[in-house]
Amino acid sequence: MQILRSYLVNPYKKSNRIALALTLAIISLFIYLPGIDMPFVTTGEPREALVAQGMVIHNDLLQSNRYENDLATKPPMLHWSIVAFSKLIGEVNETSSRLPSVVAATVTAVAWALLLLPIVGPQRSALFFIVLSTSLEWYRNAAHSRVDMLLACFVSLAIAALYRWSRTDNSKYLLTATLLMAGSALTKGPVGIALPILIAAAALGLRRELNRRMCIQLALASAAAAIPLAAWYLTKSLSGEGSVLGIALNENLNRLTGNMSNGDDPHEHGVLYLFGTFFTGTLPWSLLAIPALVFYAINRRRLLKDEPTQALVHWCTSAVAVCLLLFSIPASKRGVYLLPIYPAAATLAALALHELAKEKLALTRGAAAATAAFLGFVWTVLALLRLSIFDLTSFASSPKSQAALAFYSHAFDLSEAGPKLLLQLLPVAASALCLYAIYKRGSSALHAFGMVFAFYLVFIKLDLIKPAAIELSPKSFIAMEIRDHSPLELSLANSRMYGEAFYIRQLNPKLKVSEYSGGSNYVLLWARDRGLIPEPRYLHESNKAIDKPDRRLEFAIVN
Repeated sequence: MQILRSYLVNPYKKSNRIALALTLAIISLFIYLPGIDMPFVTTGEPREALVAQGMVIHNDLLQSNRYENDLATKPPMLHWSIVAFSKLIGEVNETSSRLPSVVAATVTAVAWALLLLPIVGPQRSALFFIVLSTSLEWYRNAAHSRVDMLLACFVSLAIAALYRWSRTDNSKYLLTATLLMAGSALTKGPVGIALPILIAAAALGLRRELNRRMCIQLALASAAAAIPLAAWYLTKSLSGEGSVLGIALNENLNRLTGNMSNGDDPHEHGVLYLFGTFFTGTLPWSLLAIPALVFYAINRRRLLKDEPTQALVHWCTSAVAVCLLLFSIPASKRGVYLLPIYPAAATLAALALHELAKEKLALTRGAAAATAAFLGFVWTVLALLRLSIFDLTSFASSPKSQAALAFYSHAFDLSEAGPKLLLQLLPVAASALCLYAIYKRGSSALHAFGMVFAFYLVFIKLDLIKPAAIELSPKSFIAMEIRDHSPLELSLANSRMYGEAFYIRQLNPKLKVSEYSGGSNYVLLWARDRGLIPEPRYLHESNKAIDKPDRRLEFAIVN
């Protein structure tokens, strides 16, 4: 907080700006970096990492294949970013594939905090930084090898730049927004341009500031931002990959309009789906932010007295409303579609929570203390269950749930942890420290709880999520089969085996990876897909524990 106050005393002093930015960046990296080396266990992350891996293997930044003829569905910005980080690390691996999202989340949080500081002051800016950094959906995607966080970074910063342009009429901010929109378009397509422009138009219209000159400038900025994306699609079409444009239309236009072919879209949900995911994605803050926002709205005439804060609230409200309405219309919906407005939502939440805390001190203290105590209690119960005192599988009612409980009991077992058991006391100690800071030191309840919750997030990732990912990783099984059989090619029986394809090429970049066909000799498959291949003359099943027996990995020699 002292660094924030020093910045406010002299915000134009370069050393103050650098010190504040570095401090916030270090805090962000402390929250996001732990665990980014854990193995891929989902299909989404290695699906993007495969494209970057192919670029490095073939020494071609313009190639957009995952493997064989499986074309990427997204433009190349994330893949190029992964390649850049792989040059620093030495290879395309889990860490280099997730670093673009880590950097994007960090840059976004720091940039927005610096934007807010001279407008709303250090207390609210610090609370914004904590709320954004520890919101569950933001935290989850901040270390994912997917396009969503990179898109959120470009779009939210473009919104911030357009906000500054509207306030100053300085063309450098419009130029900055244009460059950021070009980056977002190269990340996920035209939506990266449409979203900031629609939000800016809505905010300016709400404030009755939108005029003909601004409309022309926004249109020109949109056209300029689309040039790099158009050049990319043209290059791919001229290279013979004409289907890339079809894939792009299917991913963007058809998904948005709900005209995807049957079976193509696994994300069809009802109209209210995004409102629910927005609530869960902003936990734990949404529990108190909703009543706080109601309180803030009722008392807005008294609380929103200065014009700069009014403008900020109008822009943030427009961003949230436009994004929620726009993505609620089509049938295809995912919670990550809302990530670009998380900074705006965190801003509104921080403003409302700060005012609620000032006028309802006992309420906010009680809520923060109760939540911290509840987290400590849940962690204690979980640690006791992990000592394997009870056989949890006896509580399962089906073979599938028994397999899942057996897997997690094995992955999280602490019965032989020895001195490491003492580490389980750290989260409980953090909860106790939060209570002490609130009631004995008089610290801000929301700030204290936010810092403790950040610690919980890091500890959960390292102590629970990472061990489970290691247990589920197919890498060791694939390495053993490649070592024992030395295949020249390896086919995949399921088109969604992106993690397996990634590890095959990581272990042996020269090994040809393809989809299974009748002439394939060596096949990697899941147990549920055994009926897709002839009776093998050799079949080896992975002995790794897994929570879904039908997804157990198998290696087969067919001919």
